[in-house]
Amino acid sequence: MLAALALPSLASAQLPTGIRQRAIEIGAIGRYTIFPDETQTDNVIAGGGRLGYYIWNNLAVEGEVSFGVTKPTINPFPNRTDLDDVSHTLWDVRLLYNTPQRGRTSFHIGAGYGYDGFARERVNGVGPRGHGPTGLLGLRLFVTPRVTIRGDVGGLYVIDDKEPRDEANEIDNEERTPRFEPSIRLGLGILFRNQPTTSVVTQTIARVDTVRVVTPPDTIYRDRIAAATQPGANAATSTSTASSATVVIGVVNFDFDRAEISSDARRILDDIAASMSRPEATQLKLILTGNTDAIGGESYNNRLSERRAEAVRAYLVSKGISESRMTPRAAGEGNPVASNSNPEGRATNRRTLIELDNSGR
Repeated sequence: MLAALALPSLASAQLPTGIRQRAIEIGAIGRYTIFPDETQTDNVIAGGGRLGYYIWNNLAVEGEVSFGVTKPTINPFPNRTDLDDVSHTLWDVRLLYNTPQRGRTSFHIGAGYGYDGFARERVNGVGPRGHGPTGLLGLRLFVTPRVTIRGDVGGLYVIDDKEPRDEANEIDNEERTPRFEPSIRLGLGILFRNQPTTSVVTQTIARVDTVRVVTPPDTIYRDRIAAATQPGANAATSTSTASSATVVIGVVNFDFDRAEISSDARRILDDIAASMSRPEATQLKLILTGNTDAIGGESYNNRLSERRAEAVRAYLVSKGISESRMTPRAAGEGNPVASNSNPEGRATNRRTLIELDNSGR
């Protein structure tokens, strides 16, 4: 087994394909809200924060609050300079769904309920206030697996902006109509617990893992194929279930986040191709199961394991083995044979398992 130093590289590192269940997101936001004429206030720039908890992969419950200060468009007290400012606070609770990640980006959509609060000193009380359904649509950019930038567009539809405290307010005690307040948000978020459960793996997400497993050619592969063609092979050499019987005849390993066949893997596959081409083995079939380590998102690792199985099949096809004799499968990160908490174990898990399908004999 050959080990090399891990090289820092965000560009090459695997990023999660989504946000995992039980992840926590803490973020800061800037908000620009456009008010309709009936609020009698200028548009506002506000700042605030978010807190989200992912109850399922890519699905979060999120709370948000932001605060800003604007100016009234009509001031009923021109001689009162202390009434020049109007504060605006927006509370928002929503469900947020993030689409699976493509590269470094993902889209998200959210819906929930908001509370809209203006405040200014008045003759009797404060006002106006309101509440109603909210929604947003946005784009998320993964700067690193933990740090993201979010841009959202959406708004609040105020269905009721009257409160009991307004009833005695002579200025604000008039009939109000529903209104829509569109807004644009830009935020920075930090994700916690968005990684596999092993804490050591968390430290390796933002670097290229270059540990490599070097497997020398082994003539026992030929011996296993030959043994599988003999009478009674199922009982002697296979692991059987009610519906299948397989014989492990080879394993090829891959570099971190790669699906290319290495020179070591070629020697192993050449040996297997030669054995499978023998007359006594022409009726046998292969099962090719791709696997990954636990770095990165589950969806990404499933696709990577599929690419590794397909790479092995393509190479064997180039050596004369019929494509119909091979069945590729993707196991993702779900079938480790070594610990994912160290580079050597992860290198062992980056593999395609080659099994002889002996069930049809």
